[in-house]
Amino acid sequence: MNKQKREMSIILSIMVIAVVGAIGIGNSYAASPTFKITPEVAATIAITHLGVQSSNLVEVDLDKENDSFIYSVDFIIGDQNTSVEIDPQTGKILVVEQETIGAPDTDDDQDDDQDEDDD
Repeated sequence: MNKQKREMSIILSIMVIAVVGAIGIGNSYAASPTFKITPEVAATIAITHLGVQSSNLVEVDLDKENDSFIYSVDFIIGDQNTSVEIDPQTGKILVVEQETIGAPDTDDDQDDDQDEDDD
């Protein structure tokens, strides 16, 4: 049983490295400033904060929001999509958002294109 756990842990670690590495390669072609926090470190910060296994990790993205860059670290935990936004300069967790998988969208943004108000 211990051998199976160890093998599974190794496999999951390789998967996390592959996912984060692929993201890093994709982002290396984008013209962006150098950050103090790497995607790998952002993933580790989010995993530690949430207290989950690396196997829950779905992806790490570098996004630009309101003229600032953030890492968006996404997880599936049970029936929840969880996103942790991290400052790439400081490693500070900015936002943690959770959404139930398959839940109806309660956001009224679908009509935002039809009016000038930001609903």
